[in-house]
Amino acid sequence: MKNFSKKAISGLLSLVIAASAAVSLPISGSTKGIAYGDINGDSFVNSSDALAVLSYSVGKREFTSEEFQRAEVTADGQVNSSDALDILRYSVGLIKKFRASGQVDENDAIAIYNKAIEKLQSSRPSYTFRQTTSTEVSDVKISSNSVFLTDEKLREMEETVKEENKADPRTYTRIIKQNSESSAKLMPGTIDSSRLSEFASVECVIKESGKYSLKIRFKNETNPDKNSLIVKTLGLPSYEDARKALEEESSMDGVKININSFNFNYEDCVFFCDINPKTWEITHTYWTLKNPSVSTVTTIVGITKITVEMTTNDETTTSYSDFGY
Repeated sequence: MKNFSKKAISGLLSLVIAASAAVSLPISGSTKGIAYGDINGDSFVNSSDALAVLSYSVGKREFTSEEFQRAEVTADGQVNSSDALDILRYSVGLIKKFRASGQVDENDAIAIYNKAIEKLQSSRPSYTFRQTTSTEVSDVKISSNSVFLTDEKLREMEETVKEENKADPRTYTRIIKQNSESSAKLMPGTIDSSRLSEFASVECVIKESGKYSLKIRFKNETNPDKNSLIVKTLGLPSYEDARKALEEESSMDGVKININSFNFNYEDCVFFCDINPKTWEITHTYWTLKNPSVSTVTTIVGITKITVEMTTNDETTTSYSDFGY
């Protein structure tokens, strides 16, 4: 059965290699000084290199120690059809990095991340959830049609609002029990691999321990909808959710509230995640972002109208650690 599988893989790869024979890409950079994938030393990675690795994997040729190093692109200590396949994938542009270079191709990294998240959602492990939030009103302007609210009084009100909303980081820590509903709900979500081009950057390096360290930088978003990458991945409010929350916070019995304008942004959002690629277990993850918003809200009581224009800057950092699978 083992020999049959090897022949089947060999035959399949040979057909793919033949179809890709004209494709050739320059070698990828390596911090180790090894020209991974370039078996024949012509400074390119193409189907000829993949075919050489395939031939070695089925015992049809030998490699020098240098050729073996260049061929061992999957960093598993062996040279086999997996290496040939990755070299072929690189040669046609399906991946941009070899794992042996110390970096993981973004598509492969996201695939491993998604498997790890799916495992978390199904097994619901215990972990420590820690969130630090900071809210500051950087600017506020209050106006009114009431003769009783003089300009001096309005300025005092503005200063009071600023003083009451100075940046004051607050940390909330909770131990999430295994198999609890919160265990799955509070975790980040999976990522649609077809939307990788919508990120500012996706990087994944391999630590000395063998763990993958994934770093995703999101693009800034203004008034994000429910399909926003930040909303879907981190479970944060969409623009509609935030506007509804603002309406609820501003509402009072017998008082008419109008939201004249509201702009809601996600900025400088970065997500980090450490994953064991062999077990698909996340060992640590955290994300951080800024959430500036500008709102204009009018409150009407009888014939008195008060309009508040406010600029708020929120910062949030959320960490997940001490996983117990």
